[in-house]
Amino acid sequence: MLSISDLNGKEPLQAALRIRRDAGRPANFEEIKEAVQIVGGRLSYLNKVAKSKDIVGMAKHLLETEKAWLLSQIGLIPDCDDDVMDEVRVSIFNL
Repeated sequence: MLSISDLNGKEPLQAALRIRRDAGRPANFEEIKEAVQIVGGRLSYLNKVAKSKDIVGMAKHLLETEKAWLLSQIGLIPDCDDDVMDEVRVSIFNL
């Protein structure tokens, strides 16, 4: 089994810039820096973000997807109706 850990320090930014360049997309340093601050050093996320047309938009989408998944897993309020769950989602997303 091969274990790959998240990147840390300046490595995520350098990796995202390299992936972006290799994908043949223009690299706006500030946008890439903002996206890396959102997604961190997880290689799968860096790859998706760096190859995306809208770097920051993709990073925010991945963050929202992770939050929704986490919310669905923790089960704060069992057996409640959809309106209550919508309110919980909104309150957690606004943290």
